[in-house]
Amino acid sequence: MRKNNFYILSITTVFIVSAVFLFLKNESMAAILPLPNLKSQFKKQDLKTTSQVTLQADQVRFTVADNKAHAQGNVVVISKDQHLFCDELQLDRVVQEVVASGNVYLDTPQEQVIAQGLTYNFNDGTGQFRDARVYTDLYQIKGQKINKLSENYMTMDEGYLTTCDLDEPHYRIGAHRMDIYQHDRAVIHGMKVYLGKVPIMYLPYFVQNLKNRPILTFIPGEKKDFGMFLLTTARFQAGSHMKVTLHADVRERDGFGEGVDLNYNTPNFGRGLISAYYTDENHIASSHLWDLYRNGVKKGPTTHHERYRII
Repeated sequence: MRKNNFYILSITTVFIVSAVFLFLKNESMAAILPLPNLKSQFKKQDLKTTSQVTLQADQVRFTVADNKAHAQGNVVVISKDQHLFCDELQLDRVVQEVVASGNVYLDTPQEQVIAQGLTYNFNDGTGQFRDARVYTDLYQIKGQKINKLSENYMTMDEGYLTTCDLDEPHYRIGAHRMDIYQHDRAVIHGMKVYLGKVPIMYLPYFVQNLKNRPILTFIPGEKKDFGMFLLTTARFQAGSHMKVTLHADVRERDGFGEGVDLNYNTPNFGRGLISAYYTDENHIASSHLWDLYRNGVKKGPTTHHERYRII
């Protein structure tokens, strides 16, 4: 039964890769799709501002004296290829600057931001993010305060930088302050290197290269549920519009797992992620393999449980 499911997952993964390849191959022949009409998705009051900025929300109020708009409830702001979602917002229509709070999500061509609150200028792409996490193609940044001062330069206070994709990264570079020149370098003041939550190194000053992500990475570690583990990731560029990431993992208490991620970014059809992962979990009856037998007798049965995910 497990082999059949594994074959099904393998066939599905090959089908997905083939479909995406054909899709990207023929994308240049496709017509440019229009931006979806959010009015059909959100029954809200609309307010169009200058410079092609559109504001939508459950409630919108406009004040003539200061030329500002105030919005509450399921707020959506669109400015060209920038999208902002939040619970509450104030928009200055003259300088195209917003102050947003509550479940803030900002999507731009350079990065994606999740924050408790932010101030952001749609004209020059600068802003300040509070209690925020910033995702780029190569790394993610989390900090109490992140200031984006130009298109390729930002500062971060009391946070960390990591190339791990997880929300709770296996490794990270913590810092009191960090100057980040995107896709170039990060200048770190008061650096602490962590494996999980354990600090293993401290340096008062360090410069980290951000130009290229390693093709092959190995992440060793240990967790209560997994025992000792080794996570292996290989990254490849498949053409100019798609990146492929392969995963091959081994966990002491769970066995082997493998998967593939397809990250595409196309000029005509937007961007997205297709991910597939399979593991045949073999739960052993002890914390470690060497402790599974006592006096030649196995402590308990090994249970099997298959898991697979396609998104």
